[in-house]
Amino acid sequence: MRSPEPSTREKVESKLGYALTDVAWDAADELGWIDDYEMYGARSLDELIDKFRDLTSRRRSAREAPDAAEDRDPAQDARLSLRLRTRARALAQAVTAFASHDADIAAFRRRYLAQGLVPLPALNRWMTEATKRERARFTPRNRHHELVPFTGGWAGIEGMDPPAVELHFQIPGHYRTLTVPPSGILGELVQLAGRLAYHYGWSAASAATYVLTGATTPAVVPIRVETSRVRTRIRAARRITLTVDPDVNPNELAPYWSNLRAARFDDTFRPQSAKHMTLAAFAMCSPETESWWECMTRWNAAHPDWGYEHESNFRRDASGAVDRLLGLP
Repeated sequence: MRSPEPSTREKVESKLGYALTDVAWDAADELGWIDDYEMYGARSLDELIDKFRDLTSRRRSAREAPDAAEDRDPAQDARLSLRLRTRARALAQAVTAFASHDADIAAFRRRYLAQGLVPLPALNRWMTEATKRERARFTPRNRHHELVPFTGGWAGIEGMDPPAVELHFQIPGHYRTLTVPPSGILGELVQLAGRLAYHYGWSAASAATYVLTGATTPAVVPIRVETSRVRTRIRAARRITLTVDPDVNPNELAPYWSNLRAARFDDTFRPQSAKHMTLAAFAMCSPETESWWECMTRWNAAHPDWGYEHESNFRRDASGAVDRLLGLP
């Protein structure tokens, strides 16, 4: 008798090597990942597993680095100077008042929210129900296999269906992301939120929430932090991007960056000397067939001021220099 086919969850947990929590599985189900794999074939099992790994990593990072939370109120951020906190509070209020007359926001609300704005406490439920309705309208025939984050718009390719997009919004204390079709109320909300974020300095999530509820005051962050999600063993390939209000002066930015770098990377990137950085590159670029003695001989000829007498010391320093330059674990 054949064994029953393992469920999708069992397949995923087997590949991951650990059991998923019900919270994580339910979140993936709400985001449409499970339907994408089981019903529409829009995602392979490996892609689904990668999404779960990314979800687990993001939740772990959020626990380890609470200072990195995107919804941190700049007016309460102790890393900022008093002047910048005061400016952030004033800007948030003034920009929201200005945006309340935005014609695009008014047009969206007239078209889709004629019965009234969404109460903030009900936003999460409203989003979940709207997503289910939009996905039901977006049939398997016209679903696309690729998920692309919204970056200011999308262009269709002749002969291909448009991709899905990510909709970001915030509820008190949390940011959420849903995968939605590019058309309809939620697809239009993604595009509108992107335009508002660009014009007013908001996050796309806070813009979407403001459009639907009108009950929030989106922050205008003087220093916005983005961390690259480079999947690599080379920690030196990681990048932090700071988007800075020109009003921030260098004396205000320096301590902010110092605190951020210490919190994110601890002492991972201790400064290396010019000698050891040069040695790391020299060792990495050496022929694989070359012995350590031969490598040391070439090094001494090229860098007599940094020469070595003992092969063991050269091998130790070169190996350590490579690990530190690349940030290898």
